[in-house]
Amino acid sequence: MDSLIPVINDLSVIIFDLLIFTRMISLKKDTMLSKCIMYIGCTLIVLAYFTAAYVYEMPPSISSAVFMSIPSLILFFLLSRHKDCRFFMTFCFVDSVSLIVAFVGRYISLLTSNTVGVASIVVTVATFITILYIGRDYFNRYHMLLEVVSTGWGEMTVSMALIYFALVFFAAYPEPLVNRLEYAPVYLVFSLVVLSCYLVFIRSIIKTRQIYVQNKQLEHEKRIFHIAYWDVLTGLMNRAAYIECVNKLERERESDKNPRNTVCLMFDLNDLKRINDTMGHHMGDIALKYAADGLKLANANKEAYLFRLGGDEFCALLPDSSQDEAAAYMEAVREEMKKQSAKSGLSLCLAAGSAMVENEGDDTIEKAFMRADKKMYEDKKRLKNDQ
Repeated sequence: MDSLIPVINDLSVIIFDLLIFTRMISLKKDTMLSKCIMYIGCTLIVLAYFTAAYVYEMPPSISSAVFMSIPSLILFFLLSRHKDCRFFMTFCFVDSVSLIVAFVGRYISLLTSNTVGVASIVVTVATFITILYIGRDYFNRYHMLLEVVSTGWGEMTVSMALIYFALVFFAAYPEPLVNRLEYAPVYLVFSLVVLSCYLVFIRSIIKTRQIYVQNKQLEHEKRIFHIAYWDVLTGLMNRAAYIECVNKLERERESDKNPRNTVCLMFDLNDLKRINDTMGHHMGDIALKYAADGLKLANANKEAYLFRLGGDEFCALLPDSSQDEAAAYMEAVREEMKKQSAKSGLSLCLAAGSAMVENEGDDTIEKAFMRADKKMYEDKKRLKNDQ
């Protein structure tokens, strides 16, 4: 019986070590078959160690290396989704924690008796159960981190491997630490240093996950913003964005003693109905895209806000601009539309009108747009008469 208790103590460490690793590994195929293979493999490892250590009385260090460490490394590596530094770092991390727990359990037992006894088993099992209970949420976070972070694992793997081998050498070389208990306090202090480093590592996992969640939320908000304020067909801002922009500029004008000169421009794509009726609405969509491209290309060196208000109507806001600059922009639009016509094979023409927001009186951007809209329709009639 006395020879069985140390083996049972080692088996408790091995069982919980394997159990923790089953919680931290990300399976390549998260299926019932993969889980069955994993747990059957773990069971065979435990039985192999028991047979070697108790039946054949092989030294614990050799039994552990040959029948636990190497087989478990191969088993979990074959089942793991990540066959890179992420796997090896996780393996070293779990084994390092298990070594520390095993030593603490043995040391406490040796303080009360001359042999490894029941106290060691109780302390070891209680510690591992506590780790599993406290760490149940961290295991899920760790799985997510393995999936979303693919860099930085190499450096951590080297650190974890060095810590793991340091723990092994300190405990077993030149002779087992249980035979030189005067060094036990030093090993305990070193273990505490290692555990403190692991706490920093765990906190970094939590922080990295929080940053990842925040970034995903930000990306989601950006997508929602883009859907809400951008026209999918043309890539221009839509009417909702137009209203927001006008309100923003109006607030700036009201708070500024010397408001900026703002020019409003309205555009209308001529003959869109004819294109839709004769060539199909898909060609009408293509015409709208080319018209929007012309507006954007003409705006390459300017800071105009471009919008598609709906249908064949577009508008532009030119802050800090004069009527001459607005006229130059409209001329650039006409030139770009000629290029877009040649590129698309369609006859594309934009009727245009502009108006400047008067800084005196009660003029507003919306009123200026109404004047620009009126001029645009006058230009539209003129273009039709010229055809």
